[in-house]
Amino acid sequence: MSHRTQTKTPGAQPDQPAVKPPAATVVAVGPELTLASVGPIKEALGQALAGGGAVVIDASGLAEVDFAGLQLLCAAHRGAARRGCGLRVTGAAGAAGASVPSIARAISELGFGRDAACVDGCLCKEATRG
Repeated sequence: MSHRTQTKTPGAQPDQPAVKPPAATVVAVGPELTLASVGPIKEALGQALAGGGAVVIDASGLAEVDFAGLQLLCAAHRGAARRGCGLRVTGAAGAAGASVPSIARAISELGFGRDAACVDGCLCKEATRG
């Protein structure tokens, strides 16, 4: 005897199972996102993006970001956009993306701010809003 479990979704047809989006893969970074530490983080982000689902970069423990770290964040964001999967950066106390202090500081100090976004939600464009 077979048993089928369905999740009820508003608007779903009674005979059709609801499709739940896959849970986001969380990749924690910190305390540094620098040339010395980007290798393993690049690997983790590559694996997470290859999964095809949404990816969340947990930067709540991030204290230092350098040029290599910003390049990695930008590359991951563009890669997620190409694959059609979401990528968000979150920080402590609900800070998101360019409002994570260490990321905002690095964008400003390293001249990554921009007027035009490379992809929707571009961190570097968000940092230049004011």
